[in-house]
Amino acid sequence: MSLHRLSLLTLLTFGCTPKIAGVDGELGEPADIGTDGDDGSDGVSDGDDGGEVDADGDGYTAEDDCDDDDPDANPDAEEVFDGTDNDCDGWVDEVEVCDEPDATLQEVIDASPDGATLLICAGTWDELLDLSDRELMLVGVEGAES
Repeated sequence: MSLHRLSLLTLLTFGCTPKIAGVDGELGEPADIGTDGDDGSDGVSDGDDGGEVDADGDGYTAEDDCDDDDPDANPDAEEVFDGTDNDCDGWVDEVEVCDEPDATLQEVIDASPDGATLLICAGTWDELLDLSDRELMLVGVEGAES
């Protein structure tokens, strides 16, 4: 038992480089598996090659990803009403009222879940709003209409 343990320790100490068997059974070039088993074939860096790290494997590094520990939060994600900025736009659980040109503000308010942030574009809104028992944040974006 101790002889096997010594042999394994010797291989680890001298840096045994794994080889990958090809389809024909021949040994190929050493595999670049880094420190975490990532061979880089998915185009996502694990950082051991000097590139930026994508910790959650969603295709975005920490520079562009608002939460590099959550693969469901990235600039291409859809916003989900879960208390998180899923799409990395700086807003949590937002509804863009500008994207609903035929809806009234009240219709958007009524359709939005509590806790949502309503991003309202510049313009003239002439409505009496009922916000009774609602927990919403209304934010004007794009500045004042000129």
